Amino acid sequence: MKTIFATSMRFLRANPFITLSSILSVCLSISLVLTMMMFAMNAKQSVKDEVTEMFGTMDLSVGYDTADNGVIDQDFLDRLTAMEGVKETSNVLITQLALSSFGGEAPTYSLGVGTDELVKSRYHFKKEVGEGEIIINESLANALGVGVGDDLTVEGKTFSLIETFKDNTGTGVVPDILILSHDASWVGTSKPPMCW
Repeated sequence: MKTIFATSMRFLRANPFITLSSILSVCLSISLVLTMMMFAMNAKQSVKDEVTEMFGTMDLSVGYDTADNGVIDQDFLDRLTAMEGVKETSNVLITQLALSSFGGEAPTYSLGVGTDELVKSRYHFKKEVGEGEIIINESLANALGVGVGDDLTVEGKTFSLIETFKDNTGTGVVPDILILSHDASWVGTSKPPMCW
């Protein structure tokens, strides 16, 4: 053991630059590998955070277009919710309803929602919408010149605006969105929902 240590010390005294540069190279290599691992883990988490910010905690959306005569019945929903890994489901009715604005009526992307946290996460609103209440996105509220407490007419019915939510600009074009109660949103309209 003494001879190995003595040989090492002689080598260090004879070639201090080579020894120190070798030690420095090993340290730099280790720090580079650690930095790359931290960067990869951070990048993965950043992508997850961005997707959650855009789409909430929803992983899968299932629906149909009325033009295709699709049907989502209770049996289909039961099989979907029984699948391994499905933790929570939320029913959302999607269609276009006529919003009275600027002296006319404009078809507007409309959602009939429940009160669960999954749908709130997906569409980024906070309050529970009830009978006679409506929630809209900020750009639509600005275009209409309305604020919380004002009334809006949708399909001939009057709704009280209870909240405006931030536009989701991460997905590109920001659609105008009306959010109404799942139970009351289709009253007065003959249009069937497009999606559950």
